[in-house]
Amino acid sequence: MGNSQFLVITGEPDAMCDSSAEWFPALTERESLSTLQGREWILGKKFGEFIGRRINLQNCIDEGMGCLNNEAEYFGTSFDYVYISIKTPTNNCKAAESSSRISRGLIIALENSIDYSIVYKSRDAIIFDNIK
Repeated sequence: MGNSQFLVITGEPDAMCDSSAEWFPALTERESLSTLQGREWILGKKFGEFIGRRINLQNCIDEGMGCLNNEAEYFGTSFDYVYISIKTPTNNCKAAESSSRISRGLIIALENSIDYSIVYKSRDAIIFDNIK
């Protein structure tokens, strides 16, 4: 996982409330292709587009492979792993009800995909290897 690139999917549509995605690069020393913070300096006029595409990607958490494949294309097909938060502390910046955040259609789709394998799983997060 040394210089690996990750898609970080938490389901939180508001990047300013997404502490998992914000801290992911600093805590893991890995690149997150979908983390917002810092991109305003890199993307310039394309920053607004990035925000919209990031929201679309976060919405994939309760969808399936079609959503992930469509949205991941914007971030590049070279990502190595998909990090998915099982328990997101917020939803639209409000404390999330734990019962409403358990259903994760994308997790089920990735578990059943021949293109991904689980490399880490806890009660809070799951990481899939993109083996394509």
